[in-house]
Amino acid sequence: MSEVMLTYGSVSFSVAQAAYQALRRSTRYRVPAHDRVGDRPGYQFTGPGEDSITLSGVIMPTYRGRPAVLDDLRALGAEGEAHPLTGGTGEVFGRWIMSQLTDERSALFDNGQARKIAFTLSLMRDDDARPARRRSCGSPRAPSATPTRCSPPRGVRWPRARTRPA
Repeated sequence: MSEVMLTYGSVSFSVAQAAYQALRRSTRYRVPAHDRVGDRPGYQFTGPGEDSITLSGVIMPTYRGRPAVLDDLRALGAEGEAHPLTGGTGEVFGRWIMSQLTDERSALFDNGQARKIAFTLSLMRDDDARPARRRSCGSPRAPSATPTRCSPPRGVRWPRARTRPA
């Protein structure tokens, strides 16, 4: 069994399955310009911007690699959810959502099977991804038309209403 280079969700990248040759990370910051009369524009940092990672690699099905990894990645992408990205050394990159997966099949056999599959996986950081929330008691789409008593989520205690002294 080969060492895991990177894990995205339930898919592991390794020499035996799908090895990537390059990991490119691009981090942007929001720094808008503010025009000033008679002077150069001023800049203000307003927070972090987009963070993206692009993995590019090659699968050689007749030698090493498993083309079905691309199907697994497409299934993860179709979920439309962010998944954890973890490096083989234990580095935790956070939660990332897939924005694009491309592959190019070349060096074909007579039957059309590829000897070489080059792939590129593009991910966008989405640490704010949270599981779907339950509908609140006051939601107009609540399943029951009759008013129900709202209760706090499991493990949470709401404070009691305090009365003011007279």
